[in-house]
Amino acid sequence: MTWKNSLRCLVALYFLLIMVTYGIYVYHMIEKKVVTDFVMFYSAAHYFWVGKALYGGIDWSQYKFTDSTSILLPFAKEIASLGYNFSCNLNPPFFILLTLPLGLLSYKTALFFWEVFSFFLTLGGVWILYKRLFTFCSEKFFGFIVLSSIFLASMPSQINMTLGQNGMLIFFLVMLIWAWTRPEGEPHDLKAGIFLGVCLAMKYFLGLIWLFFLFQRRWKLVFSAILSFLVCNAIAYAVLGKAAFVQHMEILHVVDWFASSWNASLYGFLIRLGGYVDGTGLHVAWWVSLIYYGFCIFFIGYQWVLSAKKITEVTRYDYVFSYVLLSALLICPLGWVYYFGFLMMPLMLIFRLFVAQGAYVKLPMIFIFVFTLGLLSLPTKIVVVSMATLLNFSFTLSAYFYGLMLLLGVWIYFKKPLLTFNSDCSGKQWLLFPWTLLSYLAVSLGFYMLVYGAFFKTPKPWS
Repeated sequence: MTWKNSLRCLVALYFLLIMVTYGIYVYHMIEKKVVTDFVMFYSAAHYFWVGKALYGGIDWSQYKFTDSTSILLPFAKEIASLGYNFSCNLNPPFFILLTLPLGLLSYKTALFFWEVFSFFLTLGGVWILYKRLFTFCSEKFFGFIVLSSIFLASMPSQINMTLGQNGMLIFFLVMLIWAWTRPEGEPHDLKAGIFLGVCLAMKYFLGLIWLFFLFQRRWKLVFSAILSFLVCNAIAYAVLGKAAFVQHMEILHVVDWFASSWNASLYGFLIRLGGYVDGTGLHVAWWVSLIYYGFCIFFIGYQWVLSAKKITEVTRYDYVFSYVLLSALLICPLGWVYYFGFLMMPLMLIFRLFVAQGAYVKLPMIFIFVFTLGLLSLPTKIVVVSMATLLNFSFTLSAYFYGLMLLLGVWIYFKKPLLTFNSDCSGKQWLLFPWTLLSYLAVSLGFYMLVYGAFFKTPKPWS
């Protein structure tokens, strides 16, 4: 058996191990009724059918808390202490509308279907990326398994699956929009605009993607996205009522957990350094807003510089779109780690560049790339920061922000080779194997630490 066949077997076994591990973990969550973010999604959908307030308080006593999810209880108590009977669900009413069918099922059945749905959306998003970025690889299925394994073993994927979050749904839809709008073949701006409007109705921070198309003057897409957004919210208003929108806006005004360690955004980092929370809510130093809005203007301004002229080259389009996703996570006040699925696109573009350039890639950049991948997959439990201290600079509390900034730096460093990438490198596709091993090394530690923490105890070295 050649070394290539041996590696194929190892990758297949690794992928199988990930599948089995996820299956066991989901079974554990369902049977033990472990608290996940999905509890809030399900409760809102269930409350609709029984005539309760969609964002009403949840009876947490029927669920089992873990180290990572026990933080939801203090949040719920804090909101209640301020005079609100709300859950911690920050998703807009339109997302609740989409999940209404789940409210007709039992909690265990609904969670099972949601987990399976999210898993296949994850594979679908990776396939969309792989099919368009790795056209030079003849072993399509094997390459897909390689990159799927890397993605599924990462911290963001694990968090999405174990908390029942909706990050993979957003990831899949954004990848569809990207694929439909690339300057190759016939564009599908109308479909992309409709789906973008749906995304905006679920996650407002994706408005930066809409700005990108506005700067590109793709008017059909821009106006179809606006119309789709309005229609989605109009349907949600008609079905759920005005009270749902009023409650959603009220709960957004009492959010004060921006400083949580899983918030990788610039705003979260600044709050950890210049803010504190007491019984009256969140208090922020004056310079935090000044720096934050200054950087927002810079990021959006640079996006305009990159996209002011109509983009006709595929490589440039992919580069700018990846920058938009990176800046969206940095600008969003709550850039949670479970939205890191977006980073699969810039990471895969750099991975592809390494495959093409092979041994010509400088060793320091190899180290920085692998270190960045490992940092973005660092296994930590969520830590809520209530007071600004120098300790908040630490990797434990700000690792994901540092990972985002490091990836942005790598992205800028590789701008020229990424823009001039030549996909005619079929003779070098064997170089996918060593890069696969390096990437596995970067994410495997995180994956197994998380598995250990899930079934035995919280991983102490990283907590």
